Amino acid sequence: MSNIEYIETVRLDYRLGNITEKQAKEKLKNFIKEFNEKYGIPKRWRAEEGEAYFYIDVYNNIEESVDNCLTSD
Repeated sequence: MSNIEYIETVRLDYRLGNITEKQAKEKLKNFIKEFNEKYGIPKRWRAEEGEAYFYIDVYNNIEESVDNCLTSD
């Protein structure tokens, strides 16, 4: 079922009285959550404070650094 079909199904069920407003809201919230998990902005990963991480510098070298939880890290 496509995203549009899903939303239309929820709308139709609501209009026909098959689901309550609370149920429709919950279905829509779950749909949005699943959609964002699949297509949303990827979550950023960051090393814990004092832990090492790797990055590619401007010369395409792989470098290792320690995260000090500063904005410059």
